[in-house]
Amino acid sequence: VWLWLVLWKKKRIMAAEIETFKYSQSQFESRVLISTLLSDGSGKQHIGKTVVVGGWVRSGRMAEKDTLAFVHLNDGTSSHQLQAVIKAEAVSADNFKKCAQTGACVVVKGEIVESQKDNQDVELAVSEIKFVSDCDPKSYPMSKKGHGMVFLREKPHLRPRTNLMSCVFRVRNTLAAATHAFFQSKGFIYCHSPIITSSDCEGAGEMLQVSHLMPKPGEKIEPISGATPENIAAIKADLGKVKGELKALKEADGDKEEIKKKDQELKKIVQTLKDTEAGGILYGGIPVTKEGEVNYAKDFFRGPSYLTVSGQLQAEAFACSMSNTYTFGPTFRAEDSNTVRHLSEFWMIEPEIAFADLKDNMDLAEDYVKFCCKEVFEKNHGDLESISSVRKFLDEQEKKAAAKQGKGKQKGKGQQKKNEKEPPAWKGKRAAEEGCVERVKNVIDNSFERLSYTKAIDILTEKAEEAQFDHPVSWGIDLASEHERYLAEVVYKKPVIIYDYPKDIKAFYMRANEDGKTVAAMDIVCPQIGELIGGSQREERYDVLAERCEALGMSVKEMEWYFDLRKYGTVPHAGFGLGFERLVMFVTGMENIRDVIPFPRPPMSAIV
Repeated sequence: VWLWLVLWKKKRIMAAEIETFKYSQSQFESRVLISTLLSDGSGKQHIGKTVVVGGWVRSGRMAEKDTLAFVHLNDGTSSHQLQAVIKAEAVSADNFKKCAQTGACVVVKGEIVESQKDNQDVELAVSEIKFVSDCDPKSYPMSKKGHGMVFLREKPHLRPRTNLMSCVFRVRNTLAAATHAFFQSKGFIYCHSPIITSSDCEGAGEMLQVSHLMPKPGEKIEPISGATPENIAAIKADLGKVKGELKALKEADGDKEEIKKKDQELKKIVQTLKDTEAGGILYGGIPVTKEGEVNYAKDFFRGPSYLTVSGQLQAEAFACSMSNTYTFGPTFRAEDSNTVRHLSEFWMIEPEIAFADLKDNMDLAEDYVKFCCKEVFEKNHGDLESISSVRKFLDEQEKKAAAKQGKGKQKGKGQQKKNEKEPPAWKGKRAAEEGCVERVKNVIDNSFERLSYTKAIDILTEKAEEAQFDHPVSWGIDLASEHERYLAEVVYKKPVIIYDYPKDIKAFYMRANEDGKTVAAMDIVCPQIGELIGGSQREERYDVLAERCEALGMSVKEMEWYFDLRKYGTVPHAGFGLGFERLVMFVTGMENIRDVIPFPRPPMSAIV
């Protein structure tokens, strides 16, 4: 009975807590998303319904001598905005003024009615303001005026409130969901690969190091400390001195307490000597070996460790046990590249398929890209149209600004020389010139072109003079972005899969072809962005892989676990890597990678 009473009482307390939680949330629990109200683009099916809507004010204005407010609300779920019409008598005077401020957050209740304006079908006739927060229009960075992309990158915490960026991030969300849906539907296992690793998958050495040896921020350090010859000599001198004093006390039959204290002092000095010698020499607070190298045995992981540049090697381990697997997570590069295509932190999708060759890999990659584009086409049509519209507007503004800047310059200054050719039109083509919807539809409707690296070189060599490449073309080069773009934009006008690359320009793990010159590697290159996917059939033969690593000066011992996969039940397998931000750039037409990731991490910057 006692136990029953305790459990009954506990149940009553939990029920009361749940009721309290429900009550505290009650003013928002019936909120309807704007994407739900305007799901068909008009919202007419909801006319006559009373709803609660929450969002942020994109723009607001007073009318009829400040007795009426027209407020455009957006809650981040749709590219559409819902106009809320608020009468002064419906709310308090203080809230009435706040609700029309750009950036203010409001929760309003009202009836969906037919709009009298031509550019919208419905609006919300507000009967009650349930919540409103202030937003100072003088200091709010995201004011109603248009903002350039450079400015928005400086405000990553607020830029999702702009129409363009919210559209881009909704597309990114759909692509992420599509990634999991695609691989899960095909029976792939999702592998959570580690972020901290000791392996350099790319072999380029451009890795961000993880270490616990560095002094803490603000901590004062000595240039050289620890087990220096001078420090060891000083500790040993103290040791000899205390030993002598202790010996003299004992021989003189001195005070027992004094002998005890001196003995404790001696033990402390002995321990200090052991610790100092074990810690080694510290340069700037960092332990080093006798040879002057960093002593990683003292580090957190007892050896050099890094932020991962790829989850591929770990995905291979999974695939060699579980057949098909994929990773989807952040990766890091210590490349000091301030370009529109590179970041220090970005997301990678890396599937691995067992019992597969290069053709299987190419088929999987093409199917994946097509599936993602189809999902975005169906679920983010409005976002794609909005992005195209805003991008074209921004491009026109840039052209006007450039023309204005060039006006008034001395005639002939900066003009093309008479004997120089005009640059080809394809080089100056902007992503915004082709609408997002058309670009995505082109991917869905057309098979990707497939050609060997050798054939690609032949085409580029033939067209080199006409195309005016900045980088010379010859067999054995690593194709430059302009070469990839030319094939995808000018020659085939769609994504292209290039395969069988020279082994000297590809990674150690790619399977060697029978010709001895090439490897079973493939890249998918797309209009505007160039390389989207890089993949290969992996080298499953132990001896061939070991020979390749030795030729490149790589340590087989350090990669022992990777070689175990070839040693114990090896299997032919293949895989590819896709930079997720590149995919978002391709679909949205955004030209800078910093504009397709929520909080970009370029070199020398980690804002927010």
